[in-house]
Formats: sequence, C-alpha cells, structure tokens
Amino acid sequence: MNKKEMLKAIRKSSYPFLSAPKNLWINANNELIDMEEMDLNYLKSCQNYLKNHKTDIFRGLIGFHDKKNITDFDSIKELLKELYVNKLEELYLNIKNRA
Repeated sequence: MNKKEMLKAIRKSSYPFLSAPKNLWINANNELIDMEEMDLNYLKSCQNYLKNHKTDIFRGLIGFHDKKNITDFDSIKELLKELYVNKLEELYLNIKNRA
C-alpha cells in the first residue's frame, strides 16, 4: 500500500482525524475543521482524547472499517505513529497560541 491508500484506510477508521491535513481536524460528523476556528475547550478535548488513545493507535487497534483492503499493516502502524505525533503537536501549538 502506498501512503495515499493508507491515509484513505485511516480516514475510514475509528480515528479519521489522524488522516486530516495539517492544522485540520475531522469531527464526529466527518467534516474538516480548521484548528484555528476550533474552540479552545474543543482543542483541549481533542488533545486529551488523543493522549488517552495513544496505546491503541500505536498498536494499530483503530477499528478499520474495511479490513479486506489492508495489506501492509506494519507500514500503517508506523504511519499511525507519525500521524499521532504530528496531530498532537498541531493541537499543542494551537492551544499554546491561544494562551
């Protein structure tokens, strides 16, 4: 699987926001939201949610809804770790810029 295919699979998982472009978040309604437009409490809530689910994300336990197309699970796990770190950093910086 290439990176684009892996991001597409992650978008259909229980943690679609990990596949969102830089400084964007995917909410519960599957809508892209600019982090700069998010309420500070929502940013903090998203940050806490990510921290609370770190173990599952790093293990690749993200509830893929289309498992039959997952052919390179090890690569997806590595990408998930990278996306997790990046998204957490984006949230941190957006929170810090508001304080």
